[in-house]
Amino acid sequence: MLKTKLKNFIVSIFLFLLIFKIFFSITTIFITNDYLSLAIAMLISLKLKKFIFFESN
Repeated sequence: MLKTKLKNFIVSIFLFLLIFKIFFSITTIFITNDYLSLAIAMLISLKLKKFIFFESN
């Protein structure tokens, strides 16, 4: 029980850092087009959230 909670916690931290890194890289690439970068970053994070929920279940 505790092991799975710890594993999920580590995975969530890793994925949060991954999302942050992707978001940061996208915002630096599309620095002139803020709306496009926000849309792409939100789309990626939503896909990752769905993947996280699928993996945890």
